[in-house]
Amino acid sequence: MIALDLNNPEFQANLLALQKNEAWAVLKTLRLMQTMDWRQLVLRKGLRWELIQSRQGPQGQRIFSLRVSRSCRPVAWRDGDWLRLRAAPRPRLRLLLREPPHRPPQQAHYSTVTLLARFLG
Repeated sequence: MIALDLNNPEFQANLLALQKNEAWAVLKTLRLMQTMDWRQLVLRKGLRWELIQSRQGPQGQRIFSLRVSRSCRPVAWRDGDWLRLRAAPRPRLRLLLREPPHRPPQQAHYSTVTLLARFLG
């Protein structure tokens, strides 16, 4: 079972600033997350659990973003059995997820059908 740490002032401020229907959606998702184990949490497609490679937690932990509602995507890290949540406003999250300008562009990904067509064609 996952223990949720919701005591971060930033997370609480953003939760209280949400509209009523959006706040209920967040609470419903948090209640669901409490019933999961770590494997279920990571594999749950609706949460869209994503690693933020450019940042680390307070003690160097890996930081993730997850979707708890349509407009709320907190940043979280694992601390033993605890999932520590810190809300990140949307513009700030975009900055966290943006690739640094010094990285070379990634190569295009081709589907298997495209690669076979090029190979056989």
